[in-house]
Amino acid sequence: MDPSNWDTDRVVDWLNENGLSLYFDQFENNKIDGATLLSEDFTESEQKELIPCIRDRVIFKKALRELRNSMVQNEIKLYECSYFESVMRFKPINLLSDPPTTYVTKVDLSNVSIVGDSFTEYRVRSNDVLEIITHNSEGGCAIPFEQLKLPVNRSLSNQVLEFDMEFLTVPNDEVGRHGGIYYGDHEFDRSMNNNVVIDWIDRYFDRGYRFYQTDAHSTIPHSVVPYKNEPARHLKIIIKANGEQILVIEDGVWRRLNCGRIHLLGKPCLGFWAWANNHLRISNFTIRPYIGTN
Repeated sequence: MDPSNWDTDRVVDWLNENGLSLYFDQFENNKIDGATLLSEDFTESEQKELIPCIRDRVIFKKALRELRNSMVQNEIKLYECSYFESVMRFKPINLLSDPPTTYVTKVDLSNVSIVGDSFTEYRVRSNDVLEIITHNSEGGCAIPFEQLKLPVNRSLSNQVLEFDMEFLTVPNDEVGRHGGIYYGDHEFDRSMNNNVVIDWIDRYFDRGYRFYQTDAHSTIPHSVVPYKNEPARHLKIIIKANGEQILVIEDGVWRRLNCGRIHLLGKPCLGFWAWANNHLRISNFTIRPYIGTN
């Protein structure tokens, strides 16, 4: 059964499986079912109230993270199976000579425009390898919408973005390696209202990936720390029709349930950017439909 459909009794069983039977009564009295357990609104303070012991709360948080990750991994496997089946259904293929790449767009990175600092350099190594070099200020490159081969309406709804991202230098300052991808309403400034940003930062107090939506009032990131304390090479972003967005970085999976109206935009802006004094390489950028369940 999908954990989001668990009743309170099944949640209590799950606590027992993770050595947390001491807290049965708290979860039963507060009617914590699967939907509540997995909700992003189930806050740290509420968890602390239910499980005051620090040691047990660490165990609980680890088990909850693994439960959420397993759900998304199952969803991704379903997507991959559904994708393969859809190709087989609509286009007979020879698996030896004609791999199932229908509907996959390998984005051309050879024709981009500079955004941010006008001194930003970009180097096109090939049609699918782009390098961004910044100097004294942040800069980046925007990809023309036509090269993304997306629908004109609700362009990013039910789409999967995948790419490789590498930092080729390590700046000698407090921010260090810092850059990533943005998509949304605004092309010329990733921090403008209604953009989604995913980036890596070396800075000591929020080192890791940050996954956030900008708005008119703040750009406070939601930091996510990967299992390895170094940036991964390959990233995957799933944008579903209900607005949910899923970030997959190696073995780490993070969800954001409320990302404004990104999934409703037509002809959105999309680009890559880097903080001052960075050298960033983007390659193998592909876009394909998400065919899993919503």
